[in-house]
Amino acid sequence: MRFLLAGCVVTLSAILAYGAELSISQRTLVRAADQLQRGKVPPEPILGELDRDVDAPALVAECRPELVRAALAFKLQRADAALREVSSGRRDAALAEADEALQAALTCTRYDGQAWLRLAVVENSRHGPTARAIEALALSHRTSPYEAWMAEARIPFAALLQSAGIEAVEPVLAEDVRTLIETGKTDPIIATLRKSPSTVEPFFREAIAATEPSRRDRIIREMRQASLIMGTAPSEEDAATQPGEASEKTK
Repeated sequence: MRFLLAGCVVTLSAILAYGAELSISQRTLVRAADQLQRGKVPPEPILGELDRDVDAPALVAECRPELVRAALAFKLQRADAALREVSSGRRDAALAEADEALQAALTCTRYDGQAWLRLAVVENSRHGPTARAIEALALSHRTSPYEAWMAEARIPFAALLQSAGIEAVEPVLAEDVRTLIETGKTDPIIATLRKSPSTVEPFFREAIAATEPSRRDRIIREMRQASLIMGTAPSEEDAATQPGEASEKTK
């Protein structure tokens, strides 16, 4: 759930760009939201006061990205915190507010794949893998199908649903894994595998096997160096450079 908040607010450069057009209270909100993005959570009294002042539907009515993202930052931060609460009432209320904020944001940012993903996660946290959660995940993929950073964000959640037997998410999961593999960047591949249930491994094995040979061999080698073994068959390069090991396996 923590990834809900990550990356959902603007940076200080955006504040400077829009600052002249913002009211004092709006500027305070955006600056505080920027702190949240940087991992600097304001003291609870300040955070609570700001959160109470955030009327997400009113803020997004103008469809100004800096205000939409700032409003979402607070509602999603409260949802993250609420999941650690003992009180189910507080959790339900915070998740309902996050849902409301996301729906309001999506009225003016219909092509925001990140917002659709967050809506899917919030819906799943509230009601389980409903048709609405699955559709929101599909819309996240549809609106940002080939962005590797979005694929990296979607895969653990899609894999969680797939591991629970939700077959409808498998096309999204397979395409996102292919997108991530085609970047050839091993660090995000390893990080994503470690954040996902082991049932995602066949999707990665298939995508790695289908990619360009030199990329495939490098990814497999670097995954092994990171002690991440998925049971991937040895590559041609492995067989050529480790004949003794290969011959032992064939005995």
